[in-house]
Amino acid sequence: MVPPPVMVEGQREREVERIIRTRFRKLGGKTGGSVQDEWLTKWKGLPHSHNQWRIREDLEGKGGRLEPLRAFEADEEKQRRAPSRKEA
Repeated sequence: MVPPPVMVEGQREREVERIIRTRFRKLGGKTGGSVQDEWLTKWKGLPHSHNQWRIREDLEGKGGRLEPLRAFEADEEKQRRAPSRKEA
């Protein structure tokens, strides 16, 4: 059974189970434009077929979604700082 969404600030929201990965998406065509970070989000209680790419503004502060994002970013930072197996 799929858990119902919760109401946050008058909007239906789903709880984030975890962040799976990140990507950088170029906006504004082939030349110029900007880059936007997106996170592949696994929603609690829903199958992987419902995973979605979401921007930070969608994940921050609403329904307690920020904690999974912070955990993912902390793990990414640990991996960047850890010596590679070739260096060890």
